[in-house]
Amino acid sequence: MRTLGSALLLFCGAVFLLAGAPQQYQSTGFSSVRPILAAQCASCHGAESPAGGLRLDTYEGVMKGGVSGKSVIAGKPDQSLLLRRIKGTVKPQMPPGGTMRSGDVSKIEAWIRAGAKQ
Repeated sequence: MRTLGSALLLFCGAVFLLAGAPQQYQSTGFSSVRPILAAQCASCHGAESPAGGLRLDTYEGVMKGGVSGKSVIAGKPDQSLLLRRIKGTVKPQMPPGGTMRSGDVSKIEAWIRAGAKQ
């Protein structure tokens, strides 16, 4: 019975810690960045007529890249063209006419750093 109590206490502690963890570390799959890309990028980089041959509405499209080359290099956000354009270190900055919220940029960066997993 004592072992069961210890296990329950350990489990509850883990749940408590995870609940308080920053969201960027809770989910690092494509589903964590898909809503951002859909809202900020898919109007130009969607299925209809993707600008620069780059589709950002699907995982496959993001990983394939466009006419400028690969958009994401898994595990290497500083070398990923997608993030470099979003941050404005490579022109033209995206999205055109505005910037993304820093929290959204951080989520994309965390996703790439974690391996850009599906």
